[in-house]
Amino acid sequence: MIPFYKQTLKFLILVCLINTGFTIKAKALVAGDIAFTGYISSNTSDEFTFVLMTNMPANTVINFTDNGWTGTALRATEGILTWTSNAAYNAGTEIRITVAQLTATTVSAASTYAGLGLSAGTVSHTSTTNTFNLSTSGDQIIAYQGTAASPTFISGIHMNYWTTAAGDPSNTTAAAWDGQGISGVSSAMPTGLTGGTTATWIYSASAQHPAEKTNARFNCTGLLNTVANVRTSVYTFSNWIGDANINPTSASFTLPTNCNYLGVFLPIQLTNFQARNMITDVAITWSAENAVAFSHFELERSNGDNNFNAIARIDASNTSTYAYTDMEALRTATPLFYYRLKMVDRDGQFTYSAVVRIKNRKGEAYVIDNLINPVKNKISFSYTAQTSGIVTLELMDIGGRRMAAKTYQAATGSTNMDIADDKVLPRGIYLLKVTANGTSNTYKLVKE
Repeated sequence: MIPFYKQTLKFLILVCLINTGFTIKAKALVAGDIAFTGYISSNTSDEFTFVLMTNMPANTVINFTDNGWTGTALRATEGILTWTSNAAYNAGTEIRITVAQLTATTVSAASTYAGLGLSAGTVSHTSTTNTFNLSTSGDQIIAYQGTAASPTFISGIHMNYWTTAAGDPSNTTAAAWDGQGISGVSSAMPTGLTGGTTATWIYSASAQHPAEKTNARFNCTGLLNTVANVRTSVYTFSNWIGDANINPTSASFTLPTNCNYLGVFLPIQLTNFQARNMITDVAITWSAENAVAFSHFELERSNGDNNFNAIARIDASNTSTYAYTDMEALRTATPLFYYRLKMVDRDGQFTYSAVVRIKNRKGEAYVIDNLINPVKNKISFSYTAQTSGIVTLELMDIGGRRMAAKTYQAATGSTNMDIADDKVLPRGIYLLKVTANGTSNTYKLVKE
C-alpha cells in the first residue's frame, strides 16, 4: 500500500500543474527543419507543400507568411497561416497546405503508406486584416516560429525575380533574394536562413521569360536517403519543374510531389507478374501495390543469353494492373524467351521482378496455359488458337478409364475452359486429352 503522505504529495503536484496551466511544450524548430517542395499560385486556391527534416511531436506550431522580410522585420501587408500538427510525424513526411480550404494533409503517414491523404492538423488565418494570397508576379513563403514581431525563421522559398536591367531596384540572387522587402512580392533573405541550404529561390532564367515561375515543384531528382541529401537535392534549382509561361491560368501539375523522402513510403509491391503465349504474340500482365513514390516500369526481354534488353517503358498510373503485348518475340525462331520488370522509383532507385519464361510455339495448332498441377476437383486452363473451332476435352485415370468429358465451341483467341468441376476425384494420376484443329495433346496431372 502506498503511504498516505506519498499519495498526498502526488495529489498536490497534480493540483499545482493544473493551476499553473502546465502543458507539454511543443518542439522548438531551427533553420532547415522543413524544406519547401512545391507551390501553386495560379489556381483558385493557393497550395504549397513541405517535407519534414526532423521528427515532429504533436502540437508543433509553424507559421507561414507571404510577407517579405525587410532585413530587420516582416512586412505587415500580407497574410499569415498557422499550422498545428495533430500527431507526431517522422522526418520525411510531406505536408500539403491548401489555403482556401484551410486544410493540412499528410502525403505520407508517420511510418505507413496507409496514412496517405489523412488530416495533418489544423490551419488558421492568424491575421484578421490581411490574407495569404500568392501573387502570380512573384512572391515568397517564409516559415517561422514565434511571433511576427520576433520570428525564428525555419525555411523559405522565393519566387520573385528582379533585375536592374529592367529597371528593378536590385538584382535578385539565391544568396540575398531581392536584398530588400519594399513591396508585397519582394523580400530580403530572412535572418538565419541560407540560400541553397535552408532556403531556395525558384525562377526562370530563359531568354523568353527571365521572370517568375507561377507554379513549381521539386521533381524527385537526386538522392533522398538522408537529411543532408534531401536538402541538397531539394535546394538545387535544376531539380525543379515549373510553368513555362509567366501567368498561366492554372498549374500544369498537381501537388504533392509524392517523392520518397527518407524512405517513408513502403517500396512498391509486385503482386502478380505473368506472360502468356498467344501464338502470334506474348501477353504480359502484372499488378502492383504501394506505387506512391514510384516512377515507371521497364519491361525487359532476353533471348536466353543472359542479356536483358528493355522493350517498353510503362509509366505509373492510378491503376494497380498493367498490361503489355510483345508483338515481336514470336516472329523469330528463338525457342525460349525470358521477361522481367525493372521497377524504378522517382529517386532513381530500382528493383527487379522474378523472371518468367515463354516457349515459342509458333506453328502449333493451339496453346494451353494456366493449367494448375497438382489439381483440385476443378481442372481449369486457358486455351488459345488462331482459328475458331470445336475443342474436345477428355479426362482419364491412369488406367485409361474416362472420368469426364466436355466440348467447347472456341472462338479465335483465348477461351477459359474447365472439366470435372462437379466430380470428386480420388487422389492419383490423371490424363487430360485436348483435341482441336486436328491435333490432340495429352497432359499428365496429379490429384493430391
